[in-house]
Amino acid sequence: MTDADRSLARLEAAYRSPLWQRPWRLAALGGPGFANAALTLGAGSLTAAMLSGANYGYQFLWVPVLAMGLELFLLAGMARLACRPGLNLIETQNRRHGQWVGTLLTALVGCFAVALVFNYGQVVLALHLVEAAGHAWSLNVPQSLAGTGYTLFTASLVLAYQGGGRRARLIESFMKVAIAIMLLAFTVSLVLVGIDWGAALRGLFLPSLPRGREGISLLLGTIGAAAGVMCWLFFVAAGRERNWQPQHEPLARFDLFAGMFLPFVAINVIVICLFAGTLFGSGSTA
Repeated sequence: MTDADRSLARLEAAYRSPLWQRPWRLAALGGPGFANAALTLGAGSLTAAMLSGANYGYQFLWVPVLAMGLELFLLAGMARLACRPGLNLIETQNRRHGQWVGTLLTALVGCFAVALVFNYGQVVLALHLVEAAGHAWSLNVPQSLAGTGYTLFTASLVLAYQGGGRRARLIESFMKVAIAIMLLAFTVSLVLVGIDWGAALRGLFLPSLPRGREGISLLLGTIGAAAGVMCWLFFVAAGRERNWQPQHEPLARFDLFAGMFLPFVAINVIVICLFAGTLFGSGSTA
């Protein structure tokens, strides 16, 4: 039995499981969606959530839902491509629309250049985390050493994931656990801080924007931090590494919703509420 056959057998077993077990079985079979969430939940999205809560309170709670909803709409098409073996997105664009679209706009601008810009924020956060951990343990970690370690660690993750198989599953499981820990930590913090439920419900279900350029900039920044060509290409490549077939398309869509949409929205909403409850109206801004 090939890897593709075993994957289809596990998928059919999940569909035959009782209804209350099915989401957990499908989440266990998924993974690229959770890895995409870990890719998206970075410096850009969290900074936008902090600024939203500190400067506008609960008013922007609806924005993460809209931002990731738009991204989910775009990724639904990528779910179909991820389940079509042998289809290379950039090569197909080059063939049908020309190299200006495939190689230049999608690969170099939309993926490579954006990765350089957005990952700079991730590097800064990671090095600050290493520095803070060093101070907590009375250790002085040189920034050059921390940067080298960060580069080697992330490069090894990329190379291991590219190989597919058990190593890729292990990395996806690590991403699931990391997202769960992040969600739990923010939730506990929110319980300690407290929440104005009336204002939170209004901000979530009654969309509004403050007047002026700053509110529009924050809205566009949140949407830009949620959506990206890198997520599209990553999900397609991850589906191919998993030998997904057309029968896996419902699983791919579920993986995007449960693994990417829900964690992104939940964590961003909680962060906005945290900063709304601590900094908004206090005279301090993030």
